Amino acid sequence: MVDSQIDSFLERVIEDIDDLPLSAIQLVGALVTIYADTPKWLQTFVMVRLGKRADLTEVSPAAEALMKVAAFAAQGNSEIAHSEIHRQWKYLKTVGLEKRRASR
Repeated sequence: MVDSQIDSFLERVIEDIDDLPLSAIQLVGALVTIYADTPKWLQTFVMVRLGKRADLTEVSPAAEALMKVAAFAAQGNSEIAHSEIHRQWKYLKTVGLEKRRASR
């Protein structure tokens, strides 16, 4: 019975991953990676499935920013984490402006 519950759960996870917009895949990968309480087998399962949808060897600017902020927050220094949020916001704003200029 437990195996069928796990299989059913994993099928729902697959469906949800398959329904994600491509632009969200790398961000979801970052969230899965930084959430340390996720069992390793589940983290691996999700990352493999995400990797089937998009290239995870490159990280989107938003996903990279999220991982950096999480790393500083995990160190327990909220001041550094807060200033990193500000730096990453400025970086993402710049990337967004560059994208808009390039698309003109």
